[in-house]
Amino acid sequence: MNILFIRITNRISGAEKYNYYLIEALKKYTDINPIIITDCEEFAKEIRDNKYTVYIFPLSIKEIGTKRDIISVVFQLPIYLITYIKIIKNLNSLYHFRIICLESMTEKIFLTILLKILLYKVIWIEHGPLFITQRAWIIKKLYMLNSYISDKIISVSNNTKKDLIQGGVSQGKIQTLYIGVNIKDFQLRNINKTILPNNKKIVGYIGTLNKEKGIIDFVHLAKQIIKIDSNIIFLIVGDGSLNQYIRSYIRHTSIRKNFLFTGYIKDIRPYIKKMNIIIYPTHHYEGLSITILEALAMGKIVFARDIGGNSELIHHGKTGYLYKIENTELVKLILNKIYSYDEQKRIAYYSILLIKKHFNQQIQSMHFRSLFHSL
Repeated sequence: MNILFIRITNRISGAEKYNYYLIEALKKYTDINPIIITDCEEFAKEIRDNKYTVYIFPLSIKEIGTKRDIISVVFQLPIYLITYIKIIKNLNSLYHFRIICLESMTEKIFLTILLKILLYKVIWIEHGPLFITQRAWIIKKLYMLNSYISDKIISVSNNTKKDLIQGGVSQGKIQTLYIGVNIKDFQLRNINKTILPNNKKIVGYIGTLNKEKGIIDFVHLAKQIIKIDSNIIFLIVGDGSLNQYIRSYIRHTSIRKNFLFTGYIKDIRPYIKKMNIIIYPTHHYEGLSITILEALAMGKIVFARDIGGNSELIHHGKTGYLYKIENTELVKLILNKIYSYDEQKRIAYYSILLIKKHFNQQIQSMHFRSLFHSL
């Protein structure tokens, strides 16, 4: 069974990792053959390098979120739709699929109706809440109208499903399907080593370096921790719009010796392995954080802001810790846990148990298979 996935993006983020894990699981454990269309060369290369089928969409189309975005896209709409239909028809002549999965807002709003006219089954994959966000009301209205004609909406978390229902999307349209990971990929003893201090405790940040993901909050929290314990190293893994600003700010302070930067890293497992604690200070309404998922698969203690679907991964006090704001109580808790070997063993046990039970790649792939075959 062939299925077409369309993921338009300008960079590799959590949604691209989600796609990669899903493609890997479907190919490995089911009779489903995913074909991918993307405009991101880097993402396409990663898929191609792993022998999966991918095609590049030649146009650059912005994901809409404001009224201005809609106006800019409308001018490109004829060539945009014609290009899509040509590519989809060509691919269909090769692979004979009847199901198409859409992930970006622009495709959901402008492409869904055309695909339905052409008699395709259309599934939306929703990576996070919509109605609680600051997107323009017209985007939300268009989303609602098009949701009626979509065949199914896969939400990556129950929090996302709840948001869609509260926004007016039919509950019967939505099914929460958790992504799964192969836990053996995160437990290998031969994960490449990285040059990091062995005699220091390390607190990590993994993700895009922007305000929405909380990098500024991470640095401010680090400053509070360093005042009490100056031996802790803060490792920042990622890149983003605030990269140079954060580096420059830290460079001109006395805490610069406590910070290490890696830039963008494709395989973050060696760095997760070195971290004693990971802080996830996002302000973004997460669907399901792949970063947290990977950290739990490696048995790490994660402190995450209680927002979006984070509580579906972090069960407070059991698989990690949730918090609302960075304050002195949080600082004390981090310092208490970072030196507790027993606590790290306990969290690791429950974290890995959670992944095996609810985020197992083989089991979750069968849930996706059942949905696709039911359409």
